[in-house]
Amino acid sequence: MPSLNTSLRELQAILVKQHNKLNQALDDVTDAGTARTIVREMQEITHRITLVGQLLFARQTAALREKVDAVKQATGKVAKAIQTLANVQALLDATTDLLTLVDDAIDLAKTLA
Repeated sequence: MPSLNTSLRELQAILVKQHNKLNQALDDVTDAGTARTIVREMQEITHRITLVGQLLFARQTAALREKVDAVKQATGKVAKAIQTLANVQALLDATTDLLTLVDDAIDLAKTLA
């Protein structure tokens, strides 16, 4: 049986953590529009969690490791945006940037599966 790709497993864990942070942020939201935005971003992250899960047995490569490291670095922007939810656009921008990096990693992993 092939072994689990540690980079993809870490990527999946990062995404789950981001999803949980957004879920927790909903507790402090009083604006319906902001809540809908957060839920949409949670849906996007959930989709990526599923995609990564389907690729967990792809080959491990240095290029994939680099992409996951880039995702890890980008999570700080999302965390900061969640803390200051008054600026919903900052949350959207940070999440979009993060998911773009995640999509790059997923695209590479698909070629390794």
